[in-house]
Amino acid sequence: MEKLSLYADTSVFNFVYADDAPDLQAITVEFFDEFIANAVYDVYVSDVVPFEINQTKNEAHRQCLLDLINRYPIVLLPTDRNDEIEALATLLIADGVFSEGQANDARHVAAAVAHQIDILISWNFRHLANLNKERLIHQSCQKAGYSHRLRLMTPLEVMKSDDENKDDEVEDSESLD
Repeated sequence: MEKLSLYADTSVFNFVYADDAPDLQAITVEFFDEFIANAVYDVYVSDVVPFEINQTKNEAHRQCLLDLINRYPIVLLPTDRNDEIEALATLLIADGVFSEGQANDARHVAAAVAHQIDILISWNFRHLANLNKERLIHQSCQKAGYSHRLRLMTPLEVMKSDDENKDDEVEDSESLD
């Protein structure tokens, strides 16, 4: 079975060091150590992630965030489609899916859509990781000619273990009897 592809937005990296949210921090650290490190998924970022990280004022913290990208098997998407990505991000803003102030969120989504990534993971519940936003994104992307449906989830939602998947398969086969 083919691995799912994930696009990690900047919030996922930030929560590795989110001391003010220990539960989400623990989940994020586990996600990096168990799922990204073991290449359970193909994980991607666009150039928007290092751009946003480089806006971090604290130099030591900024370097820790950048090091995460290099320490784990995370692929930086090629920039050859940046014009297409920018056009889609502009459409998402024009359609009211994102505001002008959320342009980088629109760029994250556009990069994931343009590269046909399965799931965008984020801890940004208000602007990204929610079902209503997913529906609006899909409508705008369809209008622009993109048929691939991008799912929006949190790291926790993609951390289902292989054992849990096997349990689900057993339950599904039992319900067929």
